[in-house]
Amino acid sequence: MVIGFFALLLFGKRLPEVGRALGQSIVQFKKGIKGIEDEVESASTRSDHETPLKPYDKRLGGSEEELRRLQEQGAAPSQFKQERATSEPSA
Repeated sequence: MVIGFFALLLFGKRLPEVGRALGQSIVQFKKGIKGIEDEVESASTRSDHETPLKPYDKRLGGSEEELRRLQEQGAAPSQFKQERATSEPSA
């Protein structure tokens, strides 16, 4: 009640304009928050569907250049040279 009295004293005839501006500001703020929430949700949904790539293990054999060349040519994974690493490196 006291706040309403002070608002009436301060703004008087402009009170409807002030109320309208305040209402528009609140609507714009809510739209901004909703946009941010949608953006975060879509980003998290996209990252859930992406399969993380496994790091290249140098113990498998072959050079990185050869691996890139085969990948560019569309070689199947079974065509890559894969050798099991022993517990101790060979000299």
